[in-house]
Amino acid sequence: MKSNLPVKMMALFNVLSNNSYYVNIIFFNFVFLFGLVALFKVLFSIYPNKKWVITCSLFLLPSTLFWCSGIHKDGLILSAIGVCIYCFYKLLKETFALKYLVFILLSFLLIFSLRNYILFALLPFIFCWIIAEKHPTHKKKIFAGIYVSGLACFFIIPLIFPSINPPLYLALKQQEFLQLTAGSQITTDPLQPTIQGFISFLPRALDMAFLRPHPTEFANLSYIPAIIETILLAVLILVSVISLSKTFKVPPIVIGLFAFSVSVLLICGYTIPFTGAIVRYRSVVLPLLITPLLCITNFSFSKKKD
Repeated sequence: MKSNLPVKMMALFNVLSNNSYYVNIIFFNFVFLFGLVALFKVLFSIYPNKKWVITCSLFLLPSTLFWCSGIHKDGLILSAIGVCIYCFYKLLKETFALKYLVFILLSFLLIFSLRNYILFALLPFIFCWIIAEKHPTHKKKIFAGIYVSGLACFFIIPLIFPSINPPLYLALKQQEFLQLTAGSQITTDPLQPTIQGFISFLPRALDMAFLRPHPTEFANLSYIPAIIETILLAVLILVSVISLSKTFKVPPIVIGLFAFSVSVLLICGYTIPFTGAIVRYRSVVLPLLITPLLCITNFSFSKKKD
């Protein structure tokens, strides 16, 4: 299912395009744009004065443009995430409608069938978001409490149910990647499926998820957009942290998008030892991380009420 879905979509589009690859690209991008447009509507309703910031950061990121606009499953995943977030936003802000629930279930099914770990990272975000919307004054505590509890369960569950072992699953995933070979492979030690193993591997996971490719890894011209993108991401995160106390109130969905994106990136950082692959996998959640950060960051550093 993971690899066959784009092929099946291609077979369907071939009937309409007379086997034209370029026409099929248009059909695929039409589907991919649904999720990005849905995300735009959600974020624009929250930050109406940030129209062009939202537009550029959602639609014009180099890695997202490249990986999520071709005949790959990355665009389908991003679109499904966008539709899911939009439907939950509508359910939380408006009256219940069955169509939103149907689209949410279809999005869950699509994400799970293509990259199941993204769904596992999405569920805590949605759970926290729903509770935080009902108790907005405690939103930070809600997110912190649920995510810390989830992290504890991640390591405790194997002690109670040995057949369910999430740390071992990630370690085996890394082993599968290590058995592959590519020019962008990074030499790394095997991940140990223990608390100590994950803690000791954390600096490498953060480096892989947020800082690769390094400027010193320049191999060809295709590395330039990824390197620039990585540098700007690091600067943006730093500026956001510095100006955080001076920003307006941050809505629960923005906290959730940040937590979800970081969760997915850390999973990738723990399991993927290839620079090229990390750029591709990161492209799916990068708009969900950069766009909210740009919306809440006070680049003028003028004082604002929290």
